[in-house]
Amino acid sequence: MTAELGRQEAEIWKQVIRVISHELNNSLAPISSLAHSAETISHDPDRAERLSSIFSSIRQNTDHLKRFLEGYARFARLPEPCSQPVSWKEFIGRLRTIHTFDLLGEPPAEEGFFDPAHMQQV
Repeated sequence: MTAELGRQEAEIWKQVIRVISHELNNSLAPISSLAHSAETISHDPDRAERLSSIFSSIRQNTDHLKRFLEGYARFARLPEPCSQPVSWKEFIGRLRTIHTFDLLGEPPAEEGFFDPAHMQQV
């Protein structure tokens, strides 16, 4: 079971890295292109009025990227777990209101001891 959990964790990290990489590339490519355009235009005084629009676009892209990264940072700063006794049946019932899934077998009759909010996020 430990090997399977390790494999699943590695797959989750790979997916997170793919999402972050995709989002960074989607934001940085236009910023790089816009910066190149601004540099080119800066040498042509007749087109200088376009610089304001270019800088506005760069600002929008950087703002989007900042919000995206702040979302991941908030997730990384989760509060310490507050473990408590939790009824598995009730916990699974609450999870089903968020996402549909099939449960293989019956949940344990004895209570679990964990932070239900953190487990729900997982």
